[in-house]
Parts: sequence; structure tokens; C-alpha cells
Amino acid sequence: FGFDATDVVVGNATLSNFVVVGGGVYTFDLNPMLDGPVTADIPAGVATNTAGNGNDVAPQFSRIYDTGRPTVVMTTTAPNPTNWNPIPVTATFSVPVTGFTAAEIFAGNASVHNFIDVGGGVYTFELIPATEGLVQADIPANAAADAAGNGNVSATFSIVYATPNLTVVMTSTAPD
Repeated sequence: FGFDATDVVVGNATLSNFVVVGGGVYTFDLNPMLDGPVTADIPAGVATNTAGNGNDVAPQFSRIYDTGRPTVVMTTTAPNPTNWNPIPVTATFSVPVTGFTAAEIFAGNASVHNFIDVGGGVYTFELIPATEGLVQADIPANAAADAAGNGNVSATFSIVYATPNLTVVMTSTAPD
């Protein structure tokens, strides 16, 4: 008896839709305010039974609220412009993700090879240029997701590929 919405101590949320179901059962909604832990606590003694005994402290209810989308950055150790073939690329997500495969990388003027999941949201792959010029790799939005199911934001990588300059060596069989 005597238990109502004001007895619930919430963290990082507002409480709404408090309903007395009956038989000591209550329901309510927690509306998160920011990403992070959302908690609800019920202190001791805020409700009583028919004999007037107060309740014990309830175990804390806690969930992580996460709406942040993972970001991804692609980098290379190759100079720009480069004559490296293949061109090594590292894709680093801001958090570990799942569902990311080589098929999610859209290469322009190149093909993707040697895709490796290094772990912790880090992936490596190689771009093999098709011709000289701009080589790109695009990772579209929602190609991967974090533990909360948030899809990643898109990212683009580009580098100019130029074949190595030829070195001409002249020799002669004639004496100097």
C-alpha cells in the first residue's frame, strides 16, 4: 500500500505511464534522457503490506541506452599519390561492430582483396587499382552495427594511383 510513481528514484530518465496492475504489481515506462545508464531504484519502506511491514530495497533496474551511431575512418600507410599496388587500407570503427564484410566495401577503380577482421572494430584490406587515377573505397551507412543495433555512418577513402616511372638505362658496346 502507499506505493506510487514518486517513490521510484530514476537516473537519466523520466518516469511515465505508472499503472497499478493489482496484487502488488506495478508497471511504468522509463524515458531515457541521454545515452548511458538508465536506472530505477525503489528504496526500502516506500510500500507496506496489509500488516504494515515496509518493503525491502529492490535490486536496481539498469539498462544502457545507446543511440549513437558508430563512425568509421579509413587510413593507409601509402603516400598520396602512390605507386603502391596493392594499397593497404585500415578501417577503424569507433566501437566494435558486427556484420561488416568485404562485400560492404564499394571500390571505385579498384577491387578489394585480403579482407581481415583484426578485432575490436578494426578491419584491414587491400585495394588493387584497375587503372591509374583516383582509387576509392566507400563504406555505406548501416554496413555494420554496434551492440545496440545502431548502424554506422558512411565513410569514403580516396587516393591517387600512378604507375611507377620507368627508368631508362642506355648502354653502348662502342668504346668511349
